[in-house]
Amino acid sequence: MAHDFFSDRSPDNVNLTLAKESEFICQKLGLSVHKTKNGLEFLMDNANKEVMVQRLKRFGMSKLIILAYNKDPYFYNYTDIDMNKGLPSMYCSSENASSIDVTDSHKIEIKSSCKLQLKDSPYSVDIVKNGGGEQSWEKTVSEGNTIINLSPYGSGKYEIKDNGQTVDSFFYCESIAGTIKPFLVMEIFIKDLQDQINDILDKSAEPKIYNVNFKSRKSIWRYVIVMKNSNFDDLSIKLEDESVNFEKKEDYFNQQIKFKHMAFESNEQIPFADSSSFQFKLINNEADNSGCLFNALPLPSAKQLTFEQGQAVSEIIVII
Repeated sequence: MAHDFFSDRSPDNVNLTLAKESEFICQKLGLSVHKTKNGLEFLMDNANKEVMVQRLKRFGMSKLIILAYNKDPYFYNYTDIDMNKGLPSMYCSSENASSIDVTDSHKIEIKSSCKLQLKDSPYSVDIVKNGGGEQSWEKTVSEGNTIINLSPYGSGKYEIKDNGQTVDSFFYCESIAGTIKPFLVMEIFIKDLQDQINDILDKSAEPKIYNVNFKSRKSIWRYVIVMKNSNFDDLSIKLEDESVNFEKKEDYFNQQIKFKHMAFESNEQIPFADSSSFQFKLINNEADNSGCLFNALPLPSAKQLTFEQGQAVSEIIVII
């Protein structure tokens, strides 16, 4: 798992764990699971090759479910995911690709209750469990307010279809307990690994690696210069290589700030990063007292993110 926000590409604030039902499959296959700095590693004992091949045939229609729990309250602030409808949860699968850039198209509701209640449903809807090489399960519902027990059909992605068109989707995981839910669920289908595992057992292939990548959120950076101990009329913010420009926001006024102040906004969105090389200078342009007031202004952080008319803004106040 990688995130553009982190300079070392290793997000250490995400806890990856294997769903309980997948632990059973790993035991039967002889796979041992190890946590690494930025993911999970599945190891095999090559001495049990013949047993592994036979068990692969038995479990080839099964899957491994990996749950990702977020330990950082600001994760969504610096991650490029739409938060208009609250904190989202996401789903990805080995069916899509070996490398997945998580975007809004992966958003899904994660359910821990096996009771699915259809309210005000159309006259007839189909509930289909995502196959992924499994035997797809499908049920037709003809009445509203119908409660369906999903536990006999197991964890997985389900779709509700009306006349063949998907109108809703969700992921049900029977091993999620309590109010804390994962923000991301991943399915790796054994069928997608089977040929690769056979090759590895024959020592003719490298291990299979699945990558899940998150993009950093971009926002407008706003500096509010508060003149508590000074009085300047002509200031500007400069970056030495001029790759980012700041313009004075003439109509900015914050009634909570009791001192003279002025604001500057970047003319483009800047991505968040845990380590940034930007060094913005605060310049006094007044003819009789020009010069650099700050060589390196402090940088806005993801903690200071707000949304103004749907646009992400990171504001930081600097007192001079």
